[in-house]
Amino acid sequence: TCVQTIQYQDQTAPTIQCPENVQVFTNDFSGDCGASVNLPIPTVRDDCEGEITIINSINGTANASGFYPVGTTEVTWTAVDACGNSSTCTITVTVIDATSPTVVCESILNLEIVEGDIINLNPEDLDDGSFDNCGQLNFELSQTSFGCEDAGTNTITLTVTDGSGNSNSCTIEVNVAVNFEFLGCP
Repeated sequence: TCVQTIQYQDQTAPTIQCPENVQVFTNDFSGDCGASVNLPIPTVRDDCEGEITIINSINGTANASGFYPVGTTEVTWTAVDACGNSSTCTITVTVIDATSPTVVCESILNLEIVEGDIINLNPEDLDDGSFDNCGQLNFELSQTSFGCEDAGTNTITLTVTDGSGNSNSCTIEVNVAVNFEFLGCP
């Protein structure tokens, strides 16, 4: 008699099919710069008997659902069968900030021109607590310099833009008084 050992080796990697790429918008006014995203677990198949382990590159589990920041995040899943063969698939989760900033302006500003001077304003000087759900704000005024020719009431616009390009604006009444006793003003 003789004994023969036949060893069957599975060298075929499992098949893994990722969910579709995801595109969502930020959670409006939650104060979060991102969104909660629910992602399905990929579908896997394999010929090898035993359990298939699935992990993702975000949190090391099969379920990659969770909070994603504004921008594009790649999520890669790896499926490993009981024989040690593995396959991967990757999707992108894109979170878009489409929420415009909330703009709060000073309502009225009174300026006095003396000796023909020019008064220059910084946009932040007229902001009264503007805020956004995401990122740093940029401020811009429709007019920043005031002189003799601006005597009276001027309506200017404060525009606030967030890092994603969303903007909002409000108007401010600027009252310019000119002291005509000085020769600098006509």
